[in-house]
Amino acid sequence: MAKIQTHPQQWAIISKAWSLARSRRADLSRVELRKYFSEELEADAELDDVLFDFGARLLQAKGPLYMGAYSVMNECAKRAPERVNDFRAWYATNLAREHKDRYFDIFSQFFRDYGEFGQALLLTQYNLPIGRDESASSQALPRNNIFYAKRFRGALVSADR
Repeated sequence: MAKIQTHPQQWAIISKAWSLARSRRADLSRVELRKYFSEELEADAELDDVLFDFGARLLQAKGPLYMGAYSVMNECAKRAPERVNDFRAWYATNLAREHKDRYFDIFSQFFRDYGEFGQALLLTQYNLPIGRDESASSQALPRNNIFYAKRFRGALVSADR
């Protein structure tokens, strides 16, 4: 029988494991990650594998974006493997930590207000259109505005580099 975990339940596991990994407690992080259920992952999956699986589940209908990026990277690796390896090394040294910290912050804030974002997530997951007459109702509109403002500002700052 399959075990079902909601996105917030999965995030609770991931955030604890991720926090432990960031605190250089990889041993405890791996113990926590074993609680994450996915039929696609091995029982001893690493944090990056779990994050990829979680992101893919969260953005279901957007899976082709993952596959498209994966195809492009595979093609680049075939044509210029040394350049791809150089890029991976450069990224790992210069940007990976900063990006992971930002992603952790985004996910943490998103799941703090999951009740506010849940409807929009469902529309995105199933690629459903949003009608012109629809409007968002929110108990936490100021926090939501801050969340989106920070995300877009962060994306613009990263793009300027």
